[in-house]
Amino acid sequence: MKILKGMIGIFLMGLLGACSANVDGENGNGKGEIISLFATDSSSSYYGYNVGIANAISTLNPEIQVSVVETGGSSDNMQRLSKGEGKMALGTSPSDYQTYFGEGDFKDIKNENIRALWYFVPSPFNFIVSESANVNSFEDLNGKDFSFGGSGTSTEKVTTAVFETLGIQPKSYAGSMSDAQAAFADRRIVGLTKTGTPPDSYVQKTAAEQKIKLLGLTENQIKSITEKLPYIGTNTIPAGSYEGVDENIHTVQFTMSILLDSSVSQETGYKMWEAMWSEEGKKIWLNSFSAAADVDIPELTLGSAIPLHAGTVQFLKENGYEVPDELIPPEYKEVN
Repeated sequence: MKILKGMIGIFLMGLLGACSANVDGENGNGKGEIISLFATDSSSSYYGYNVGIANAISTLNPEIQVSVVETGGSSDNMQRLSKGEGKMALGTSPSDYQTYFGEGDFKDIKNENIRALWYFVPSPFNFIVSESANVNSFEDLNGKDFSFGGSGTSTEKVTTAVFETLGIQPKSYAGSMSDAQAAFADRRIVGLTKTGTPPDSYVQKTAAEQKIKLLGLTENQIKSITEKLPYIGTNTIPAGSYEGVDENIHTVQFTMSILLDSSVSQETGYKMWEAMWSEEGKKIWLNSFSAAADVDIPELTLGSAIPLHAGTVQFLKENGYEVPDELIPPEYKEVN
């Protein structure tokens, strides 16, 4: 009987230990954490990046296991973070900004607890039209069926804001990015918006369906857009990026982010940076997403419009970067 009681006691101690394992980094100290990373649609190249960094983090820090969850994209992810369903997510500069400050479509899910872990790649807007559609300017889109981006995504929301700024009114085609690609191939729509750094696999596949053109913005159009939308930057898609694109295309962009909740410990965020930035870690995630190979991720991150994660601040400071006071969160602690 004493042996049986002892065995039960050992079992209960083990069970309690398992139950105390930190899930989603809440009040974490970097030990025994299981963190869900809300990503995007698995057809997106950004999903591959999420898988890559999750593998890098978990490989180099076995005590931090990151599990990638397929979602509807950054807008869906903001909803999930604001509801407390998780602690880590793929974001975009527009959805990050509007969620943190409670503006625009995100005013009802204001969340001052989100932190930018890092920004990893600019994402230019590809305004794609069929070569046969007789569309040579944004004004030519008026009244024509056009996909603004996957329903509910940041791409769709920002495209809507861009078109409103430009004063044009295409007929918005509702559906997923896969739906839009099929509609374009069947010539039910004249074009679509897709964000992504060239060469973007989705744009390449779309160009294989029928000949395409990319619509470019004028200097005045870009100025009016960036003045109205502070989270938007500018970009140029180089000539030759895709078949049928024979000149540089001036466009706008947002930046892609990885977010953490402020409750995830400084130590954990710091370890994630170490893993992502180490030579071994880079080899892992670059195999999944080579588009960020030449991106200066620390400098891109310092352009954040919302506070950085405490672990990010620690890593950047230790590596000689000056972090603006407005980007340092209240929970950050100096490490000697």
